[in-house]
Amino acid sequence: MALGNMFIFISLIIFIPVVSLYIYRKTIFNSYYTKNDIEYFSYSLKTFIENTYPRIPFKFTIFEQSKNISSLKLREEKIIEDIVHQYSNYPYQVQTQKVVNKEELWSSYEVDSKPFKDKNPIDLKRRKNLAWKRAQYRCDRCGLLLKSEDAKLLFAKEIKQGGSFHLENLAIVCNDCYLITEAKDQNKSTLELKIFSLLESRYL
Repeated sequence: MALGNMFIFISLIIFIPVVSLYIYRKTIFNSYYTKNDIEYFSYSLKTFIENTYPRIPFKFTIFEQSKNISSLKLREEKIIEDIVHQYSNYPYQVQTQKVVNKEELWSSYEVDSKPFKDKNPIDLKRRKNLAWKRAQYRCDRCGLLLKSEDAKLLFAKEIKQGGSFHLENLAIVCNDCYLITEAKDQNKSTLELKIFSLLESRYL
């Protein structure tokens, strides 16, 4: 019994200072960033955007342009809207892609590269994976790092316009960039973009 009480006593001696230190640090941290969190927000957002979507040359003039908005939340929303707008409106045209090494191709590759009626070749998934590997696992438009299952295919020259399934005609893009390039209503497609919900959940 005495040993048990001693254990509880020692635990309290250790636990109370640790909790006090945690509360103190959290209070100081929150107090500091209450005054400066627009700077922190701007720095964090800029770093995240440039690292996540390296192929789009974002401009961050909105940081300065929005400084007269008194509400911090409204200002942050305005900044995110501007970033998403730049992302959505970045001009992109699918170009002919790099040739892959012949050693990576297979015996039926050339035959199945030619379109047949309205059917996709049976090895389309294999072609997509090889195109994804060639792209260094990144979206051709924005540079987002992709998993194979999240990659979408775009044609440099559409099949209906005489294009083929040769790898040089296949580009890899992310779901957002696919929606943008295929969208008929640009405003509607912007609301469906993952980048919009991602930035909202991360920063707002």
